Amino acid sequence: MTKPTPSKTVKSKAKKVADKKATTITPARALKPRITFSEELISTIFNRVSNGESINKNCSTPDMPCRNSFFEWVDKSEDVQRRYQLAIIARTDFYAEEIIAISDDGSKDTYLDGDGNERTDNEVVARAKLRIDARKWFVSKMNPKKYGDKLELSGDANSPLVVVKDFSGTK
Repeated sequence: MTKPTPSKTVKSKAKKVADKKATTITPARALKPRITFSEELISTIFNRVSNGESINKNCSTPDMPCRNSFFEWVDKSEDVQRRYQLAIIARTDFYAEEIIAISDDGSKDTYLDGDGNERTDNEVVARAKLRIDARKWFVSKMNPKKYGDKLELSGDANSPLVVVKDFSGTK
């Protein structure tokens, strides 16, 4: 007597479950040692933020506190909150200035092909555009009053705003 073989559907379902389990198991994250607050440390973090570095990147280095500790420090002190807000504003200005630097830098936009002809490197240009667009989006969200696209209009009851339908002077 021969053993019955399982159907292909049973094998494929079992394999899918095994594959799913293998991809969803993640190793435990190593806990960072608790770092105590110091003025020198918080100043270093704010300096890095002002120069474009994220809190994620700051807190991922061994000599820095974890994100939770950093935000506990921010939450406990109005002075630290104010300085963090100033660092964020400085970071938006940093990124805004980077937009100009990226757009002005055309040093890698072209290359010489095998025949010596100058060609545009479309991947480099597209990457620069992506970097610019990401920074534009970021600064518009982090400092909308300075870099946002929305216009704030106001008026009063005695002199309301008038909508002009065309620029010819006639209504």
